[in-house]
Amino acid sequence: MHLLLVEDNPGDIGLVRLALAPYIAQGTLQLSTVADGEKALAFLHHHAPYSQSVAPALVLLDLNLPRCNGYEVLAELQHDPELQFIPVVVLTSSSEQTDINQCYELGASAYFVKPMELEAFLNLVKNAVTFWDTCQLRTFKN
Repeated sequence: MHLLLVEDNPGDIGLVRLALAPYIAQGTLQLSTVADGEKALAFLHHHAPYSQSVAPALVLLDLNLPRCNGYEVLAELQHDPELQFIPVVVLTSSSEQTDINQCYELGASAYFVKPMELEAFLNLVKNAVTFWDTCQLRTFKN
């Protein structure tokens, strides 16, 4: 499975890597990271410097990003016939109902508030990625 993490906080990137380290080490998960929404869209559209990028099976997206925020990324993906079916899991610090509603209106597959506790954060990431990986496997088997 290929996962694209769109996150500008180096600490959160490190925690996601830690949560997924066993899968990365086994070779069952490839993790790509970009630090802002513009880079995410360039990656997904295979624009330079990501012209050789592999399409991800899942996008883990923060909302509060520089240049192009998570809402703009979701809107772009929703309107692109080649990208609109990639599952996007929003992982952000906001628990505001308006943010949650807007993300789902823009096509988010799931919305998670980043837990403050380390173990809860690691488990959330691991469980979310495992869930979507299982969904992908079922899609390929049918």
